[in-house]
Amino acid sequence: MKSDAKRAVVVMLRMHGGDRFFVKFGKAGQLQTAWSLAGATLFGPWDRERIEAATRRIPAGRPYWLAVVELGETTIADTRP
Repeated sequence: MKSDAKRAVVVMLRMHGGDRFFVKFGKAGQLQTAWSLAGATLFGPWDRERIEAATRRIPAGRPYWLAVVELGETTIADTRP
């Protein structure tokens, strides 16, 4: 991927019932997640400190695995005549 302007990073929680995406921590500190990528908090690839701060606060010992996923622009070739 060429430009940071066209990239984003999300924190994904891999669970037995399906994948969820990190949104934020609530007022009482509870973890809030989204069902789809559309509701996820998008971090810039340069925001490593914010990503690490968020992943450190996610409670350990839960039945899920964390994955930090980088997203980017994809170009599909135009095959029209």
